[in-house]
Amino acid sequence: MNTYRALFLAEFQAAAQYRVQSVLWLLFAIIRPLVFLAAWFAAAEAQGGSVGDMTASDFAAYYVILTLVGQLTMSWDAYDFEYDIRQGRLSPKLLRPLHPLNYSVVSNIVFKLVTLPALVPALVLM
Repeated sequence: MNTYRALFLAEFQAAAQYRVQSVLWLLFAIIRPLVFLAAWFAAAEAQGGSVGDMTASDFAAYYVILTLVGQLTMSWDAYDFEYDIRQGRLSPKLLRPLHPLNYSVVSNIVFKLVTLPALVPALVLM
């Protein structure tokens, strides 16, 4: 448990160091669904308030849930793993007492904990 506590602390410190990067990732997570939502709102308004069986509020609910689920389930570990292999950064991780997957899991959880408090108010507004 002490090991994981230290990993979480180190990842929170790294996240605090790269605040702008977290904000940019968060903006990208919000902007894309907003553009799609605006397009579907316009299409629904042009057709009398709905497209097929879906109303404008159905589209809003869909994109809010899509954004939240996407944020909670996305992971960039496949890209990081490939980069670590190419750059030779995986070998030192294999010599550590913890499996490299532990570091990736902790990093992913911390990213979600850091961005979720800012994402939820944006989704409420959406």
